[in-house]
Amino acid sequence: MQKGEHPRREILNSLKAAPVGTIFEIYIPHRGEPLIANLQSFGMNVIVNEIEPMHFRHMAVKLDVF
Repeated sequence: MQKGEHPRREILNSLKAAPVGTIFEIYIPHRGEPLIANLQSFGMNVIVNEIEPMHFRHMAVKLDVF
């Protein structure tokens, strides 16, 4: 995304289009609790690592069709 736009819609559309078994790594400058909640609402477990200050990696695997 450019211009500071929120990428949530793009991320969720990518999740829906991806085949089961796809591993997602999402990097954002904050923990992203709303994004984590969205991913969990699809039944995905989310692992969050703080790579460095203001740099978080969110990892999840698509386990089912939604």
